[in-house]
Amino acid sequence: MTARLAAIGLWAASLALGQLHLFRIDAPGSEQPVGSSLDVGRAAAGDILDTKLRIRNKAEEEAITLTRFRVRGAGFSLEAHPSIPYIMAAGTNVDFRVRFRPPSYGSYSATLEINDISVLIFGDSPATATLSIEEEGKFRVLQTDEPIVLGRVERGKTLPRRFRLENASSAELTVSSLTIAAGPFDSSGLPPAPLKLKPGAVSDFVITYQPQKAGIHRANFKVDDRVFVLEAVAFDPPFPAPEIVLESQALRSGQQSKVSVRFASSPFGDGTGELRIEFQPSVEGAGDDPAILFVSGGSRTVPVNVTMGETAAKLGGEPEAVFQTGSTAGTITFVVSLGAHLVRASATVAAAPVAIDSASWQRNASSVEVQAQGLDNSRSTSEVKFTFYDNRGRVLAAQPIRAFVTAAFRDYFATSQVGGMFSLTALFPVTGDPAQLGAVEVEFVNSAGTSEKRRIQ
Repeated sequence: MTARLAAIGLWAASLALGQLHLFRIDAPGSEQPVGSSLDVGRAAAGDILDTKLRIRNKAEEEAITLTRFRVRGAGFSLEAHPSIPYIMAAGTNVDFRVRFRPPSYGSYSATLEINDISVLIFGDSPATATLSIEEEGKFRVLQTDEPIVLGRVERGKTLPRRFRLENASSAELTVSSLTIAAGPFDSSGLPPAPLKLKPGAVSDFVITYQPQKAGIHRANFKVDDRVFVLEAVAFDPPFPAPEIVLESQALRSGQQSKVSVRFASSPFGDGTGELRIEFQPSVEGAGDDPAILFVSGGSRTVPVNVTMGETAAKLGGEPEAVFQTGSTAGTITFVVSLGAHLVRASATVAAAPVAIDSASWQRNASSVEVQAQGLDNSRSTSEVKFTFYDNRGRVLAAQPIRAFVTAAFRDYFATSQVGGMFSLTALFPVTGDPAQLGAVEVEFVNSAGTSEKRRIQ
């Protein structure tokens, strides 16, 4: 009984093998049965010619195991074929390609074997002129399966490359046509066609890449029926080094100033970058000053936009950027980042005597209250002087009144979040009639000197 079942299994397998059918696929939805032979066509030496084939299991129920799947013969190989063994369910297909790549001109043949199917494959490689490109003084033979990379060049400049057509056969050859598709590859240097080449003869010529726009460019270069792809890259020329132009190199605290970015020569392209502010205080123990920033946007960065042909960049859309100098002595540095350039320019905010922004006083029944707001960018106020005048403008006795405030201001600035800005309130008890007071004069002393006197009527 066992032997009989085994024989039935072998007979069923034999029936299944007869259900394998081979087709040629020349276009989607098109199938042509392949008989005992297959002509794949013509390909020049070194070029690739793929023929798409399909194997189908036409059995209604039986699966087929592919145990042999190969091509034997020089110049031919299989692509995208299944690994063996491979089980094909009933009614299924397997697509693959036969690749013809002749190593030299001549006629080629091979045998395609799929299980019990055997097909004789033919291919022809006609004698053609070889195309080569010069690289470091030597010529390299080219094939059509890979692009010909000419290199990189700055937009607006040219990149010439030397090519060679050579007849390596024993008979005279004719190159009937040489064309390059429209684009940045100049075809004016191509030899006129038809071009006759005797055995061993060569014809050198130059193809020039001359891009007007940046990017990767490709174009078809046809030598008779062979299509080569030219490829090259154009990049924008580098920007000229930018120059940071400051309205003033010596800045004062509590003011606004302007900065611009310019070029000594016109840029050859558009671009974007950034201008930022950095600050280094010269006051011991002082931290950053958040008031030092660009007015537009209220931050320490502003975009830089460069337009081809214009020698001045736009900063946030304007020809100049307005910035605040803050209220702390130190060095403000501007840094422009544009392309490969990183350029810096600095301006100093020198320590200065206290600047009094506003002052006022009021009389009460038994006292006088004086208020003053100011800016001490060195954060070193040590003394405040008050001089009182009567209604006739005469200095009262025992004037000026001095207040030594080093510790008070030091403690204030240690916790202040507004840089060197301060507000002072001083209260003076009065003996006599406060109505006799006509004015008070205030001045501050710090490490940079004495402020201008402010008299308040």
